[in-house]
Parts: sequence; C-alpha cells; structure tokens
Amino acid sequence: MSDSTSLVNTSTAGGLTGDHPPKTLPPVLVAPATADEKNLYKDPLITVACWRMDDIRFEFDSSFVGPDAAEEFKLLAVLRKKHPKAPLSIFGHADPVGDDIYNKKLSGRRARAIYGLLTRDTGMWEELFSDSEGINDKWGDNAISRMRSTLGITDTTPTTAGTRVTLFQQYMEKICIDIDNKPFQVPKGEFLGKGASASGIGDMQGCSEFNPVLMFSKAENDKFAADKDKTARNSENAPNRRVLILFFKPGSHIDIGKWPCPSARDASIAKCRARFWSDFAKRRQFQALHREADQTHDTFACRFYDRLTSGSPCEGAKKIVTFKVIFQRFPGLGGKDEERGIGDAPYTLRVTGLPDKTDKTEKDGTVKVVMPVGSAAIIEIFGTTYEVSPKDSIEALNTIQGVQRRLDMLGYHPGAIDGTVGTDTDDSVLKLQADNNKDTDGDQAQAVNPTGPYSQATQDLLKSLIGE
Repeated sequence: MSDSTSLVNTSTAGGLTGDHPPKTLPPVLVAPATADEKNLYKDPLITVACWRMDDIRFEFDSSFVGPDAAEEFKLLAVLRKKHPKAPLSIFGHADPVGDDIYNKKLSGRRARAIYGLLTRDTGMWEELFSDSEGINDKWGDNAISRMRSTLGITDTTPTTAGTRVTLFQQYMEKICIDIDNKPFQVPKGEFLGKGASASGIGDMQGCSEFNPVLMFSKAENDKFAADKDKTARNSENAPNRRVLILFFKPGSHIDIGKWPCPSARDASIAKCRARFWSDFAKRRQFQALHREADQTHDTFACRFYDRLTSGSPCEGAKKIVTFKVIFQRFPGLGGKDEERGIGDAPYTLRVTGLPDKTDKTEKDGTVKVVMPVGSAAIIEIFGTTYEVSPKDSIEALNTIQGVQRRLDMLGYHPGAIDGTVGTDTDDSVLKLQADNNKDTDGDQAQAVNPTGPYSQATQDLLKSLIGE
C-alpha cells in the first residue's frame, strides 16, 4: 500500500482536498446547581477536512459522473485514511444563473449521484437514470455508452432496469478507486446522518445556487447577459458548480429531525431560506465589484453552510480558463482572407487530468481550449505537437508593441517586441500589406514619429486577421 496519508491541500484538474484549520472552542462556564438540576453542554459541529469535485467531472447540466472522476476519488480515499473516524456529509452546489428550484433539484441530484456511487446504491442511480424530475438531467443512451466504453463493453443492446444494476455496479467499482487503483466504498453508517433517513437527511443535500464561491460584478454580469453565446459566462461560472464532502470531527452526531437542510430530494427551498443571513438579498446581488468567497467572505447566503466552511481550502474560486488557438496558412499561401483558416483539420487536445478530445478545427481554423488554471495542454495536429496556454493579456492594438505582437503571431517576425520601430518591423508591415493586397497609406509617419501607432488601416487589417 502506498503511503500517502500525509496529503494536505492537494488539487487535480477536477477537484481538490484539504484539511480545515484547527478550531479552538471557547471555555465553558458552568455554575453549581442549587436544586435537582443539570447543566447541559453540546459541542458545535466542527469540520476537519474537505473534498471537492468540480463541474468538469459531470455531464453538462447533468448528475451523471464521468469516468475521469477517478482522480478525485483517489484523493477522497487518501483523505478518509487520514481521518478514518470523521463522519461525512455531501453538499451539491449550482451557479447563480436560472431558477432557484431548478438549481435545487440539479445540485441535489449531483449530491445523490456521489452518495449512491460511494455507497454502491445502484437503486439510487436507477432513480436518477429513470426520472429526470422535470429538469434537463436525462442520463439516457449517452450515460450508458460512456459506462460501457469505460468498462470495455462492446454490447449495444438496449438496457433494462435489471441489466443496468450490473452495469452501474461495475462502473462504480471502476471509477471509485484508491491510489492503488483498487475499488473502495463508504458505508452509509459513516455519514453524518448514519443513513437513518430514507431521504438521506444529514448525509447529502443540494444547496441550489445559494452559496457561490464567486459573484460577477454588475458590469461583468451585464456583459455576459448581452452575449448571445453563453460559453464565456458558463466557463467563468464553473467554480460555482461543484460538489463538496465535509468531514466532521470524530464523534459528531446529529438529530436528523433538527437538521436544518432539506433533503437532496426535496425541491422546496423554505428550510434553506430559514437559515439565510439577514443581508442575504445583498449577498445574492451582482454588486459594483467582483467578489470571491475566500477573499470577501460575503457570497454565501446560508449562514449555516458559511460557518461550516469558514476557512475551508475547498471553497476558493478555482479558475477555469477558455481561449482559442487559430491555425492558418502561412501568409501569402492562402486565397481569400476568409479562406486562410485551416478548417476541418483533425486534432487531439490533451489537458492534464481531463479526457483527450479528438475533433476537427472550425472553419476558420479555431480550436477552443477549456482548462483549469495550472494545468498543461497540448494540441496534436498535422503530425506536430504544440504546447498551448492562455495569455493573461496582450498589448493594445493601437500601440507599437501591440502591432509587433500580432505581426509575430502571424509569422512576420517584426524583430524585438519592444515598442521601438526598426527596419524589421517596417519590412514585416510591408509584407503583411502585400500578402493581403493592401497598400496602407500613412505608415511612413513612423520616420518622424517612431513611437506613434501605425495607421488605422494597418490596425484594422491586423484586427481582421487575428482580432483585438
């Protein structure tokens, strides 16, 4: 058995784990009784560790758990070994887009999917498979196909409730593994509610969109709302779509009749609202500034959950970035401007910790890359491997460095990207113009104003080829 019990604050492409900071309880002051009386003291619930699985491990708008979640389950197995007597509870979360009730259902179904997998409750998975409960969470043939592919099963016969029991069990055993790649599971008695409730009270709950780890500024939200394509918004919101497992102090127990959270099956949000902070309306608003839970401490509406996760390393806004890589023919070899992009070219995108993606470039030669910050990504195309990564910013187009940067990206080699115009920069601009059948007047001004921007015509040409 590998020795990895020293794991502290470890992350993967699809999640992370960590120990919570120790909490010191205040002294308890009691007085002697003067009659037949007793003093009663009850320890508060204290969390000692956490495990998080991100949205990237689920099918889009679904509770089906993808096979690559095996990486996060390995971390969970190590964390359990480190905290063997700590009871667990699962909390599902959605992003602050859409309807509270819809998100309550989806977040609860994701919590149930993880609970069912860990406890090997195939009946719970059959419930999720067979009944979408009025939302878009339909597992269907796609889930069956992914499970069979993961298990190496080539059978394409339609499944029944009876045959799915075996398929679910085998798939759970395949992806819920420890660091030695051996299956592991968590008995229901090791959860906070001890499995005493048929609906999982205390063991699992869906928190809807009430506890986001980040909130856009009003300006950011207005911009995303105006965009027809919601890809960027959904990508930026990804940290909010997560499932957490909290580990509680050994010996912790609850009265499930007094547990404040509604069950993961309950679509009602009344019990959730009863535990909201008094300023919950403000917390849930898109305000002037962008806010993140681990920095501003004012994004969670539920005070009960806020207190449980105070200082938790699992509740930061883990970043997901989206960017484009464009493959074009070398300048001068293409036909019309719109034909320069190399479309329909087969490629494979490999991102650390994520499944390989094999596809074809878009018509303009674009490959869209979605990856967690800190991961590595490569694109295999045309028999060559390219390492790719997002650039935080690029110099403005109306500066010399901005022009030089874009010339270099297009393969024109303008010399040093230093904001100073030399022969190499001028020659590369002339070559750019010739390749695109342009005669851009006004760039001769560089001779008298070597630090000024190139003409608007040159900037417009570059913008048409590579964007802002």
